[in-house]
Amino acid sequence: MKNQRLAVILPVHNEEKTIKGVIDAILSFNLFDEIIAVTDGTTDRSLEILGDYAKRKKIIWLNYKRNRGKGFALAKGVAKSTADIVIFFDTDGEDVKKEHLTKMIDPLVAGEVDCVIGFITCGRFNKEAALFRRVCGNRGYFRKDVLPYLKELETKRRGVELFLNYELSKKGKKIILVPLTGLHHRLKHHKRTPQEAALDYLREGYELAVEYARQRGLTGRPRTEFIKSQMIKFLKDYARYFKLPAEKTKAAVSDFIRRYRR
Repeated sequence: MKNQRLAVILPVHNEEKTIKGVIDAILSFNLFDEIIAVTDGTTDRSLEILGDYAKRKKIIWLNYKRNRGKGFALAKGVAKSTADIVIFFDTDGEDVKKEHLTKMIDPLVAGEVDCVIGFITCGRFNKEAALFRRVCGNRGYFRKDVLPYLKELETKRRGVELFLNYELSKKGKKIILVPLTGLHHRLKHHKRTPQEAALDYLREGYELAVEYARQRGLTGRPRTEFIKSQMIKFLKDYARYFKLPAEKTKAAVSDFIRRYRR
């Protein structure tokens, strides 16, 4: 499958500490026909940094003032792209190497698979994070396979990866996981205040659990209890970092569900 046009889509939400390094690295690799950065509700210096790149060849910047989540940003990036293959790449990464991207690109260009998920192998949470490899944000697709789902993607927020895994698996698409050895990413508590990070962890766990529940067709009390159990599982190691006892974690999850349920 030669002459495939390639795009990398970068969802950006308050990543002022890492976004420049990610874009500079990607530009130096010269792999992509399009580099599409999408900001939604970003309020930090990411906007200023991206403004410096706005006139660069190959770079497209889409800026939305209201935050509607990662799924929305990715959907807008795919809609804007004209490439055959789209790579989703998280913008909180550090030590980005060319091989991290080629490991996601090459199996698609060769026509061996329909989706590649790149998972990070470094960090203190590596053992526990193995459970969540299939929801990692670094991944590649044929654009034609994602296009039918754009409207739904816009509503999925951080359940977007789970949604795509599920829908494409139903279609019989071949999905593989590849390790992105040496790639690091900044955890939420390294980027935000403890209070902001704790709330963001709760939101992420909730959005993932809501999508899991939808896929299982759960409703009513079974749905609520499932969401609660999945959030506690997701938050287990992060709670240990914040030195929160299990009972306080459960109470925080229950309170969050009462206030944010959808």
